[in-house]
Amino acid sequence: GEQVVGWASVGLVDSMGFQVAKGRSCDLVPISGWPSRAGDVALRIAPDAQTVEERSTVAGALVDQLVEDGIIPGKALRNELQDVWPVSGALLGGLAQRSAPASRSPAGPLLRMERAAMVHFGVPSFGAHVNGFVRDPGTGRPSGVWIGRRAETKATYPGLLDQMVAGGQPAGLTYMENMQKECAEEASLPPEVVARAHAAGMV
Repeated sequence: GEQVVGWASVGLVDSMGFQVAKGRSCDLVPISGWPSRAGDVALRIAPDAQTVEERSTVAGALVDQLVEDGIIPGKALRNELQDVWPVSGALLGGLAQRSAPASRSPAGPLLRMERAAMVHFGVPSFGAHVNGFVRDPGTGRPSGVWIGRRAETKATYPGLLDQMVAGGQPAGLTYMENMQKECAEEASLPPEVVARAHAAGMV
């Protein structure tokens, strides 16, 4: 059956009249039992696709059209795919990626979408965030935390303070694999330091 993956805004639905009229990449269907900001209809993506790959291809083409139309800013694109899960199982899907990425999970995602487009479709996304701290040599208790500053060239929140390491959760990686990748890219942490990191929870 149909699966709810997010909540598209009225503005997004209105701006996609051409794509909806063609009906190949998306269409509108009546809904009941779900709160909707766009009235009593839902935006259905890739209505004729049957597989994750087919849905992802259609969604990718749709995102390209929205970028061309100026609805999604081109400078915000990350060229990074994230897994799209049913809303009812999004948290469980995120938890599943702790130990095994979706590509190796029996209950995988419905499709994969450009990271920067997720928020426009109201789709939940996940990321790995690392807090680093130093201990007081006398007490052994944490006495300070490492703080990073985002590059001025970032599409979101340029120049602002940030966590030591953080990054969106790409398709195909576990959280641990992603954390290791981000620690190397953003903080140049050596493998022996990264190996001491451990999961502390999910927000």
